[in-house]
Amino acid sequence: MSITFESLQDILEVVKQYVLPIVIAFVIVVVIYIIISKVLSKIRSRGIVSRGVEEAVKMAVLIASVIIVIPLTLSSWFQVFHVAITFIAILLLLAGFMLYYIRSYAENTLSYIIFISSNVVKDGEYVRVSINNEVYEGKISISEGGYAVIESDDKKVYIPYSLLIKSVITKTIRNKAMFKLTIRGQSLELSRIVNDVMNILSSELKMINRESIYITPITVSDDEVVLNISMEIPNPRNIDECYKTLTELLIRRFPYKFSIEFR
Repeated sequence: MSITFESLQDILEVVKQYVLPIVIAFVIVVVIYIIISKVLSKIRSRGIVSRGVEEAVKMAVLIASVIIVIPLTLSSWFQVFHVAITFIAILLLLAGFMLYYIRSYAENTLSYIIFISSNVVKDGEYVRVSINNEVYEGKISISEGGYAVIESDDKKVYIPYSLLIKSVITKTIRNKAMFKLTIRGQSLELSRIVNDVMNILSSELKMINRESIYITPITVSDDEVVLNISMEIPNPRNIDECYKTLTELLIRRFPYKFSIEFR
């Protein structure tokens, strides 16, 4: 079986007429996808968006490109614009219905992107949030999804990002308890004393932020050690209670003679 010159021309004509426009359309979609992927990768490397948001946006761009680019390219090639317009209109109508049914999720996702991009607050900071005459105060946890979490001593409040970006957010200054602890005795070991103090504070004082305990030596000798100690207290109403409980704990559990000076 031989292939004639005319049949080869026919094949090339078919490829040119039907295959080439499809290839061009897909090339355009791929180029758009690659450009968006590089832009989003740079944005994510700066910590503005998470990998999950990056992948969601890339998928949305890919779907939108397929919906718009392929019909327009094929209709331009075949000179049937009304078919493309009708096809795009139907797809946009379906997309509109889908967005309507997932509007809460879409709104929260977009609000999350706007919120983290604004850098108003950072994850782990202490804030006061006012929403609809309600005030929530505590440490904010920002994670990908529909909600931010405001965590205080006794409760967690879940706030949708769509509400959070409309609220009044105030960063709160943490309340610190500071005191000077003077220890007297014989053959005092600084490391042992610091460990004893740290164990008492971290295991017994429930109203403090354990990660905020700082112990700084001022004077160190065989018979006297003076320490500067500071720690955060999330609730300012607990400061007096903290000082009272601390004194009782040291009297009961600290195996040294000491004096304490609160500041």
